[in-house]
Amino acid sequence: YTGGNPGIHGSDAHSIPTPMYLPKNHPLPLSRQENLENKMIFSVLGALFILIPLCNAPAAFISFLVRERVNKSKHQQTISGVSPHLYWLATLTWDLALYTFLATLLICSFFAFGNQSVYVSTNESASATFLLILVYGFSVMPLCYLYSLMFTNHSTAQISIMAINFGTGFILLLL
Repeated sequence: YTGGNPGIHGSDAHSIPTPMYLPKNHPLPLSRQENLENKMIFSVLGALFILIPLCNAPAAFISFLVRERVNKSKHQQTISGVSPHLYWLATLTWDLALYTFLATLLICSFFAFGNQSVYVSTNESASATFLLILVYGFSVMPLCYLYSLMFTNHSTAQISIMAINFGTGFILLLL
């Protein structure tokens, strides 16, 4: 080294160069088995994180029904001439429309994570996942409407129905 920019070697031309070590980490690629295990773990964790909001959503819709029944506002609508069948149909239609919006947002969040999720890795699996979530909501909502008739306190109804949905969903998840 003869002069010029001293850089990392020292301050003058006669000094001994100071070695620099630059460690680099290049892990081995995952095997097919390790990749499959990682996908399986992410799928189970994803299913658990999906289970909780899907248990809470129908229960949240029910708290309004219980509050409305306790406050007698449904009775006021019936006296005003609204048919009970039309009342229940309109309420169910509105709740199912909100649930459909929630299911669409859930699928969009799956797509936000890319094809790492098994739920949306192909068009067929994405369609099946969306239909499964949608059919779940359309089937659990009328059942929760029946559950709501057992309660007079809206917060107790919401917590109890969420616990029932979580208990039955968790048991099915384990099967």
